Amino acid sequence: MSARDAALRVAVLSCLLDAVKAEHSRARKAAEEVFGPIRKDGTSQQRVLLPDGADIGLISIKAGAQSVQLDEAGKLLEWCKTNAPQHVEQYVTEGAFEMADVIALIAERFPNLVRERVRASGRAVLDKQMTETGGYLVNEDGEKTKLATISNDDPTGAFSYRPAKGAQDRIMAGWAAGDLREIALGSLALPVPEAAPAPQEQQQEEAGGEAGAGDAPDLGMDEHGFLSPVWAAIHASVIQGGFSTPPIEAYRMIRDGGVGAERALAWLAEHGLDPDDPDEGKSTPWPLPEVAGE
Repeated sequence: MSARDAALRVAVLSCLLDAVKAEHSRARKAAEEVFGPIRKDGTSQQRVLLPDGADIGLISIKAGAQSVQLDEAGKLLEWCKTNAPQHVEQYVTEGAFEMADVIALIAERFPNLVRERVRASGRAVLDKQMTETGGYLVNEDGEKTKLATISNDDPTGAFSYRPAKGAQDRIMAGWAAGDLREIALGSLALPVPEAAPAPQEQQQEEAGGEAGAGDAPDLGMDEHGFLSPVWAAIHASVIQGGFSTPPIEAYRMIRDGGVGAERALAWLAEHGLDPDDPDEGKSTPWPLPEVAGE
């Protein structure tokens, strides 16, 4: 692989990675807008199915968060002082003193500057208990005290995806076949708009319907099509917003016939690939192992 090829491949993949990350973020946000209402109605899971019905995993939709609102300010602190003093700490009202011995010294000499509060760690423990008991705390004697009101927030649609066994292989196979590009990338997978025609179409329009033999190549194309499967893969990935590799494009060029087929066959021969590959390049790694090791 030449330095130019290596640089181009990195640039193309970086662009695609950024585009896919952005589309993934938009897809999750759109999914949350769909999942939130159905979770509120009681649906907590959604199977993930390919267009052919194959099961590739499970979406688990999270319930809405629970909020703890104390019924009366100061009551929790008083309860802790009586029933759970380990959750109470002293703090100095002025200054940034945090050392316990310093606070104790100040409390001894200047008690008006020292206050008490429930520790943050203790509040987390107590909030969990109140959430589980409907707002009650229970002391060691089993006495229950109602200190808070628990409210259930609406589900946000937040979710997690657990892929099924073999899901990645199924998804990649569907992607290579072109079946999932529109589903996954949305507008990124759409053809080039008419206002910005592909280079070969633009050449034909300017030449009155056919591109002349002397026209300069544009983006790896001439009047016969792509100059090589590498350019065809770049076009499929960057211009059309899909995903492909030179081995896959080589067999497409062969199917199309003509000069493009001759170029594809020459390219396959140059790289030692079988022109009769039954998978038509879909199982061929790219970059090729021997090239990647140079």
